[in-house]
Amino acid sequence: QVLIRFTTPVSGVLFVLFIGFMKICVLNVLCSIIFEKSQSVIKPDMWTQMYNESKTQLQVAEHFRNLCNKIDTKNDGNVSVDELFTHLQNESVWSEFLALGVDLRKCEDFWELLLSSTATSKSNLREVDIDTFVDGCMRLKGTATSMGMHTVL
Repeated sequence: QVLIRFTTPVSGVLFVLFIGFMKICVLNVLCSIIFEKSQSVIKPDMWTQMYNESKTQLQVAEHFRNLCNKIDTKNDGNVSVDELFTHLQNESVWSEFLALGVDLRKCEDFWELLLSSTATSKSNLREVDIDTFVDGCMRLKGTATSMGMHTVL
């Protein structure tokens, strides 16, 4: 009772505000700890991540295949260098390749790499089948790996 006599209403209000603020701080810390623990629990395991990556790669390959079918104007199941050059003049086709992670600014170099990595006969250097083209695009996309560089060399 002695302490109550020496306190003013302002100090009482400040004390209540201080206690409320501290409760909010403690609850905030506890909530962040719980949230962090729950995020680590719902993180996908390695097998799920591998499955998702494999599914993504299949979707990208299918997108490349659809794009190649658009490029194949003769509908013979092959992509010729002339068809590719013609369609790359169209900005939307070029942008699709870029969106898929393949930059074909140096199309001639890509075509030579594609031909050198396939067992195509030297008599037909002007076209490759769509599956070979898609495989080349999938290997070209992304960053260079040590194994990929040894294959090229």
